[in-house]
Amino acid sequence: MENYMMKRAGTTLGSLVAMVTALLAAFQPGTAWGGAATVTIGCPASPVTNGSQFQSEVTVAVGTDPLGAYTFNLTYDPAIVTIASIIGGTTAEFSGNPSTNPGSFTSGTTLVSGFNSSSLVAPTGTVSVMRVTFNVVGTTGSSSLGVTVTSLANVNGAAYSPLTVNGCSVSLPTPTPTNTPTNTPTSTPTQTPTNTPTATQTSTATPSPQFTATDTPTRTVTPTATNTATATNTPTATPTRTATSTRTSTPTSTQTPTATSTRTATSTPTSTPTRTETPTATITPTATATRTSTPTATVTPTRTATPTRTNTATPTATFTPGVATTPVITGGNKAGETCVIGTGTANLPSPELEIWSAGPDGTVGTADDKKLGSGGTNAAGVFQVCGLNLVQGEFIYAKDTRNQLVGPAVPVLGRREAAPALGQSGIATAALILLGLGIWGVRRRARVS
Repeated sequence: MENYMMKRAGTTLGSLVAMVTALLAAFQPGTAWGGAATVTIGCPASPVTNGSQFQSEVTVAVGTDPLGAYTFNLTYDPAIVTIASIIGGTTAEFSGNPSTNPGSFTSGTTLVSGFNSSSLVAPTGTVSVMRVTFNVVGTTGSSSLGVTVTSLANVNGAAYSPLTVNGCSVSLPTPTPTNTPTNTPTSTPTQTPTNTPTATQTSTATPSPQFTATDTPTRTVTPTATNTATATNTPTATPTRTATSTRTSTPTSTQTPTATSTRTATSTPTSTPTRTETPTATITPTATATRTSTPTATVTPTRTATPTRTNTATPTATFTPGVATTPVITGGNKAGETCVIGTGTANLPSPELEIWSAGPDGTVGTADDKKLGSGGTNAAGVFQVCGLNLVQGEFIYAKDTRNQLVGPAVPVLGRREAAPALGQSGIATAALILLGLGIWGVRRRARVS
């Protein structure tokens, strides 16, 4: 009997260890709904200039899991760049123009949504979803271009995980110092007239000597008549120096301007370099919270005291091509979200798929119900309706207006954080507690038996 009980105890303890392992695994993050995806926005390789435009392409690498729909927020510095236009990408399934609000093109944050309505098996690999043309409005500095993922789903409405986002940066060239001519005033010599005295010819009177008659006594011999020479008053010519007015050539001093070599100052350009500080853009990766589905193991005790692990299946909306299908909201029903996704009748054109709030009474189809938004479905019956403002606690549902089908109401949940993983000490403590409880239970059953 004792050996039998020990064998039973060993079996029970083994089951308890398995149960502990299953419970601890439930605390770890669950697997993602879809595959991994990488979102990338491109930038010009060289600096841009004020007044110019450039185009950035947004791509999503999804591997082999076909892309169904997206909702992104484009971020940029409106002091440096603004959006001029947004058009579809080069991939055929997303070549149509996406949904956006042009009124936000200069705000720095612009919401854009796109939808694959043509294929259930494509596109895969790297998908070009949109092309954005930017205006360069700044004169100096740089701007980071980023993408914030609001929702990203495959053709079955399952979200991709994990997500990687690659942003980039655009910059304006650093201004080059320009030589600016500086006018420097210079003094210019002025010719000043100089009074130069002029020599004037002056006639000077010089007194001339005069001839004077002088009585000269004559000796007479008397009485002998003798031929006597008689002295006659004979004027004696005496050379006289006569002063004559003689014109003397006197040089005249004339005012003659003298050419003076004057140094004239000339305006010389002065090179004045200006130092300009250029900020460097740093790309900062943005972490995006991703909703992860975590399966929960349910332990069901039986009469044999052997715990049985039962997996609880999660109901999934069934889509039948070509048949009117009741629309069901399958994701996005969380407070603060702006888009919901789900499934319904295939190829419903917009706006024949509507999203409604059940109103304060929470009942579908009553007078207080309120329409929140509308859209359409693709060939797989998947829909994505954006532009919503979901409030925690309210009930929302989808309506197919073409086939008059109304889906079930689902609650708008609060945002949940992932349960923290237990450390090594926490795991050991939980295991010891459960093992102790198991041993105590076995011994108690042995006493009763």
